[in-house]
Amino acid sequence: MTYWVSGADGFDVITTIDTRAGEGGDRGGIVRVSSRLLPGQSQVISVPAAIGQPQPTLRIRRVADRVEVENATPLSD
Repeated sequence: MTYWVSGADGFDVITTIDTRAGEGGDRGGIVRVSSRLLPGQSQVISVPAAIGQPQPTLRIRRVADRVEVENATPLSD
C-alpha cells in the first residue's frame, strides 16, 4: 500500500509492504518505508526473494503534482 501527503517541502510518501511472500512457513514481516519526494525524484523498494526467484521491486516516482507507482519486478526466465 502506498499513499502520499503533500507538505511544504515535498510529498511525504509512505509505503507498507508485507514481506511474507511464500507459503509453507516462510517468515517475514511488515515493513514501512517513508520518504520525501520532490518533482523528478524517485525511489525503488525491493525485498529479498527465495533463491532463483525474481526479487519483488516497486518503483515510486514523483511526476509534477502526482505520484506514480509501478511494479518493477524483473520477469523470471
